[in-house]
Amino acid sequence: MGDAFGEALFHATLGDAYRGMNKFKDAEISLLRALPVLRDLPSRRFHAVCLLKLGYTYEAMGSDKAIGHLEESVRVFSKLRLPRKAEQAQQVLDRCRLAFPLGELA
Repeated sequence: MGDAFGEALFHATLGDAYRGMNKFKDAEISLLRALPVLRDLPSRRFHAVCLLKLGYTYEAMGSDKAIGHLEESVRVFSKLRLPRKAEQAQQVLDRCRLAFPLGELA
């Protein structure tokens, strides 16, 4: 598991870097590579953070795909009793729901 986890963290970090450079498609690809490994970890915090990063990325891309990832991020952060992170994800989710009513974009 150590190698897979390290690779997932690499892809999550790379996704952050791409997002910071406004290379959103590259960010999406990297974050989606990390997501399945992080989902299967005993600690779900990394998974929730990756979902949040995907939410930010899809928001920047103008895609309603952000909504599902952010909803799951809010749920996971809430279960983990991380209220500040849950609120952060909720704020982005609320913004996306206003920007993409009824999933108009994909």
